[in-house]
Amino acid sequence: MRNSSLPTKEEMKKLLPSRWPPRWEVVDILLQDGAHNVKLGHISPLSGTMQDFIDSLASNPFVSKGQLAELIKSQQDANNVSGFDPDKHDYLLYFHIAGYPDNKTAQQFFESYQTAPTYGFDAPVPGASTGISLGDLLEAFAPKELVEEAKKAFDEGIMTLSQSGAKLEKGKFLEEKALFLIGKDGKKICQAVLINNFVITGNVLFYAFLPTGDTQIHSASCQMTRRKHKRNERCGCGACKNHPECSTLKAEGFIHREEVQSLLAQIFSRLKGDAWVYAGDQTSGDGLTQNIKDIESIVNDTFNAIAGRNGIVTFTTNGEHGSNSRHYSGNAVDLRTKDLAASQINRITEMLKSKLGENYDTIYEKGEEPHIHIEYDPKVNK
Repeated sequence: MRNSSLPTKEEMKKLLPSRWPPRWEVVDILLQDGAHNVKLGHISPLSGTMQDFIDSLASNPFVSKGQLAELIKSQQDANNVSGFDPDKHDYLLYFHIAGYPDNKTAQQFFESYQTAPTYGFDAPVPGASTGISLGDLLEAFAPKELVEEAKKAFDEGIMTLSQSGAKLEKGKFLEEKALFLIGKDGKKICQAVLINNFVITGNVLFYAFLPTGDTQIHSASCQMTRRKHKRNERCGCGACKNHPECSTLKAEGFIHREEVQSLLAQIFSRLKGDAWVYAGDQTSGDGLTQNIKDIESIVNDTFNAIAGRNGIVTFTTNGEHGSNSRHYSGNAVDLRTKDLAASQINRITEMLKSKLGENYDTIYEKGEEPHIHIEYDPKVNK
């Protein structure tokens, strides 16, 4: 019988988007009280196998051995996921969100992660009564299948950690409390993040080891041509003829670091209860008027209904705008659209115009960085 204190299945479901951004699709999911496990496949723009994609990067001078290793690890993990198609996907992304009754309980579980790889289920729980172990806490709150899964993972973790000589330490990951695995070489890998009464784990936290979107590669069409026939020095086609890498991972639509980071930012925002995501280090809600803050939930609901994600604010009071811009007074925001189709942008713009009313101007502004601009501009009755 479920412990009534755990977040319900319905509450856990609301933590993640109902629709995922373009190129992502669910290949496996486990949703229950206190747990939401999701595995996503990233749809490759190239007609071929995941191995072809990895092979194409193996000799690329702009891709490091560590970055290539992360892609190979994803390929190995994908072998055990029935919904993952190596002929369709170029990366497997997975994460587990564990929900606890309250922030204190979540903090106790999180603190226990640091001792669990050494003591397993017998690890003492910080802040708990004397004699309370991690196993006791798990059995009190978690479903039976999760307890069994955790015990197996801890047993494997104890063995792996003792063999590697690595250690665990606490720190910050995207400004949130986190636990890192420190290897002998000093390399830090985030293992878990604590946000309110939730703990998130999975390779979604490893995005920094992926190549960046501006990594130079040969275009998909170039790679396809090379694959169809053996390279011939006498052949004058663009694929056979020696030439520098002619495109980038982002331009071609392959998996890259910023794409996963953006997705993780949206997940963190939902766990924190934010209505929208602020893009970049220089953009924040500081200085926004209450008139703009009041529309966060409307913007969030509209973007989720059409794009499957929160609204992403690219500029508030920062950035360069016209001298009379309402941005500087905190009465305007710009919202990202570069990942959306034209039809989605039109629907979002029209829906926001309808929902926000005449005191707000909603405009799709084209240019070098297209976006939806919303400003508070009260109309005075004459």
